[in-house]
Amino acid sequence: KNNPSEPKATWVLVDPQTISATGKVKLVRHDDGSITATNGKSPSDYTIVAASPLTNITGVMLEALPDESLPQFGPGRNTDGNFVLSELELMWAAGTNKPDTAAKFTDARADFSQTDFAVAQAIDGKVVAGQNGWAIAGAPGIQRHTATFKLETPLASTNGVMLRFNLRQQFGEDFLLGKFRLYVTTTAD
Repeated sequence: KNNPSEPKATWVLVDPQTISATGKVKLVRHDDGSITATNGKSPSDYTIVAASPLTNITGVMLEALPDESLPQFGPGRNTDGNFVLSELELMWAAGTNKPDTAAKFTDARADFSQTDFAVAQAIDGKVVAGQNGWAIAGAPGIQRHTATFKLETPLASTNGVMLRFNLRQQFGEDFLLGKFRLYVTTTAD
């Protein structure tokens, strides 16, 4: 299944400094780096601000995690365990400056995408209620799911970077991420 000649990306867990959400959703960070979402209603945007010591970030990974507290074990908050990620946005700045430069994603891949909800829709610049985004309905069994997002230009800085992730979830109902982690990589591909 794995091609040994293909370089494997090394993923570094994002350690959030601040986390917040709109729509009265409550986000909580856990010791394993995961973030859980409770209360509130969709639509909601989750904002995660973090410093990273990495000096050449080339991509981002979102890991959606199952949890016994979620409907059907999640990883989403909808009754069927699904979520819809309308758009992943990333702002960044060198050092400890306020993240104010938009990073552009050029490619997105996921281990599973629902029909008509391909992961590439999460970086197409479109946020539309009731449609458009990455979702996972129809995925077999209870499992974690990952989506990777390739940056057009690496986030290069000699002294690390400040990152602000905005996970926009504007589909409606309760199609919100219930438990997730974020990672970054410096791997070339």
